[in-house]
Amino acid sequence: MVSRYQTLNEERGARRAAELRRRFSHVSNTAIKRPAFGLRSEPEAAAWSEIKSRRSHVNDLLIWLTLAVIVVFFGFVLF
Repeated sequence: MVSRYQTLNEERGARRAAELRRRFSHVSNTAIKRPAFGLRSEPEAAAWSEIKSRRSHVNDLLIWLTLAVIVVFFGFVLF
């Protein structure tokens, strides 16, 4: 059975929620007009995929070079 009367904490919470909605309504209205975070236009998305691909290739190259240096180092130490 739902009570018809709110407790003091519920009243305080409702007042606080209304105050926060009033204070930050301009933020919500601005956010609604913006495109979703992380979504890019078609040209931007193409450029970003190219950059990510290039970054991936550079990372792979650095990993292989590091492994090669380690192998050469141990080769000189052991032989």
